Amino acid sequence: MSTPESGKSEPVSIRVLDREYTVGVTEAERASLTSAARMLDARMRELRGSNKMVAPDRLAVLTALNLAHELQQRDAVS
Repeated sequence: MSTPESGKSEPVSIRVLDREYTVGVTEAERASLTSAARMLDARMRELRGSNKMVAPDRLAVLTALNLAHELQQRDAVS
């Protein structure tokens, strides 16, 4: 997200699994962050499925691992 040299940071609220988070981003980063939050929310909901009892922190780690694995696979092909 934003770094000191990238411009003025503004708070943006995003929702992931019905929890709200506030993140500081520049105006240029806002759309990308919002899109990333929607993708993360969708992936976490997909992984959770109908099992609403999965701990959110465990679900977040599993989702992050899946996304990291996909990035590695994409980089390996490039």
